[in-house]
Amino acid sequence: MSDKTTAMVVGRPEAVRDRIEHALETSALAVVTDDGSNLRSLLASTRIDCIVSTADTDSGNWQPPFEASCPRPFVLCAPDDDIDLAAALNAGVDGYVSPEEIDTELVERVRAAVDAAPELGTGERKRELERRDLIVETVGDGVYSLDTDGCYTMLNEAIASMTGYSREELLGSHVSRLMSDEDIERGRKLIQQMLDEDGPDVQSYEVELIQSDGERIPCEVIMSLLPGEKRFNGTVGSVRDISEQKRMEEELRERKRNVESVHRAATQLENTRTAETIDDIALDAVLDVLEVDVCCLQTTDDSETRWHAPAATIDGEEYPADALDEQIHERTVRGDKTFIVDDLHERRRPAQQTAIRSLLSVPVGDSGVFQAGTTTPDAFKYDDAEIAELLFAHVANAVERIDVEARLVDERDRFAALFENVPDPVVSVRYEGDVPIVLKANPAFERTFGYDIDQLRGESLDAFVVPPESVERAAELNERGRQGQLVETEVERQTASGRRKFRLTVVPVDLGEDSPITYGVYTDITDQKRQRQRVEVLNRVLRHDLRNGMNIVKGCAEMLESADGDGHEYAKTIQRRADELISLAEKTRAVEQTLERDEGQLGSVDVVETVQTTAGSIEGKHDSVELSLSIPDSAHARADDMLRTAIRHVLDNAIVHNEGVASVSVDVSTDDQYVTVTIEDDGPGIPRAEWELLDDDREITQLRHASGLGLWLVNWVVTQSGGTLSFETDGVDGTRVIIAVPRALADEELEAQ
Repeated sequence: MSDKTTAMVVGRPEAVRDRIEHALETSALAVVTDDGSNLRSLLASTRIDCIVSTADTDSGNWQPPFEASCPRPFVLCAPDDDIDLAAALNAGVDGYVSPEEIDTELVERVRAAVDAAPELGTGERKRELERRDLIVETVGDGVYSLDTDGCYTMLNEAIASMTGYSREELLGSHVSRLMSDEDIERGRKLIQQMLDEDGPDVQSYEVELIQSDGERIPCEVIMSLLPGEKRFNGTVGSVRDISEQKRMEEELRERKRNVESVHRAATQLENTRTAETIDDIALDAVLDVLEVDVCCLQTTDDSETRWHAPAATIDGEEYPADALDEQIHERTVRGDKTFIVDDLHERRRPAQQTAIRSLLSVPVGDSGVFQAGTTTPDAFKYDDAEIAELLFAHVANAVERIDVEARLVDERDRFAALFENVPDPVVSVRYEGDVPIVLKANPAFERTFGYDIDQLRGESLDAFVVPPESVERAAELNERGRQGQLVETEVERQTASGRRKFRLTVVPVDLGEDSPITYGVYTDITDQKRQRQRVEVLNRVLRHDLRNGMNIVKGCAEMLESADGDGHEYAKTIQRRADELISLAEKTRAVEQTLERDEGQLGSVDVVETVQTTAGSIEGKHDSVELSLSIPDSAHARADDMLRTAIRHVLDNAIVHNEGVASVSVDVSTDDQYVTVTIEDDGPGIPRAEWELLDDDREITQLRHASGLGLWLVNWVVTQSGGTLSFETDGVDGTRVIIAVPRALADEELEAQ
């Protein structure tokens, strides 16, 4: 074969295909690769001298990439377990290499297949026979063919080696020489299924192959129909010895039984609440999974050793009080590891020997030990030690759990007392997905937020206490807490007395890792923040307005003193500024009253009556105003008389800053939680810089302050009532001011309760 020979590698991109490509390219062969989807078009358009196919390991048995016999010399590279021999023969395989032979045999097999490829015609039958012989002898499984009477017409050396017969002895003999009548009958039924019009192409089943000495070995047979002119021309198949597989399956079943026994014991141990029953459960379980003549168990360093001797020949008096072997006992505790001694007689002098030959010693927790012995040597294997370790790991956990539970009772009682009596509201939640579900809450939480724990338990905490605009941030805090992060931040929450500010501390039960349960501690900082804000506002605004006003008064007084002519304009300026300072003093007094009022003074106020009274006062005071009201019969809010002052200020502001006739509308509406007063005007609007200052996150400085205390007064009145103040300018000619105050029950509603 020339160096220009081209091989096509067909198969999925994986390690085996890469190794094939490398081996061919290293030997100066041209290589074309394909996953099988373009095979026909490449064969038609490209010179291909040989095809090398890999196994599709995802599908199990290898299947040929052609619908009919291969049109080129064909070499198969696949593990023995993945080969369907009948399919390989029918596909026209010319050579076979296992994945382990790629580097050493592949190139030679490719060259041999190409060199041996004859021209179409007289040599085709000979080539087919040689190809069949090659693959039959190179695979590891037994390969056979049977005629229509069930007699062997071909078999490879693997079958002869497997059965103990020679190939000559088996050729021509009936299949009953190697198979029972029951297995033969099963095979006939499977053949009949393949002969059906819609039947399968390949059948597999398990049989017991009868060896020459009469012994039987379990095997798997994979068979297919031989092609030919007749409806049935015989069968071809492979035979694989599955003795090792059966042995491993039996070991797995035995191991599964042992693990299930340990699992049952573990379940019993989980439900055990007293140390006295732990040893009984452990000893019963160990006798179920191990064959022993005597065993002893000590679960703690100060516990009494429990002995059990199923064999009547064992004399307990010949052993130490606490162990079958004290030296191994000490080494087991000190090293915290399992020991297997195949024969104690080889370790002891004759005078020290007992009936025990094999010994298994397993640690139980920090100081306990289990030891088991038999009167025969080499009785314990690695699997025995492993299953015993698994069992006594559960025993150690049960002993530790009982001890921990006793300590936790005291800790739980102390924590319960702390949880119930801490002055701050505390709630515990369990996360179901990203939803915090309430488990329990302390009395302070119930008082502050106005919900009984029976209302909250099993429900989403956020649905009760988180304002709508804070839902997204609350979800972020939930996620951080669920991830095990300790969170400290300021939040606004809906309470029984309206919205209030809190310092929220989220404490996960499992810090630093995913924690399904967290505690939330709410420290009320509403008054603290209000006081700080008010001091800052009064300090900045009053100082600025008083200083500016007095500077103007002083300047005008000086000009009036030195004026030669009429000082009328200066006097008017002094009077105007004096009026402004008097108004500022009145506002300051209103602020003082707001600051001094107690939330306990809040009661039920009819907002409709307040709006009507205020509107009448405004219309009597201002001529250039068109005032329209949209109000229900009544709407009771939790507030006091300062609410009238707040509403009047918003109306005054809308009229005073409007150069023409002011058009002002007032709308009062209610829902289950709030009474909302919406005041809309067509004036120039409140500058954004002024109402944005009401946001707690914005700093109040001498360069950033409201022109007066009006907006601050409105804000404090509303928020101290537990409500909200907001502004809108989009879609409005002037400004829309929205005051939302918590709803209160009217007198008739209270009487109805």
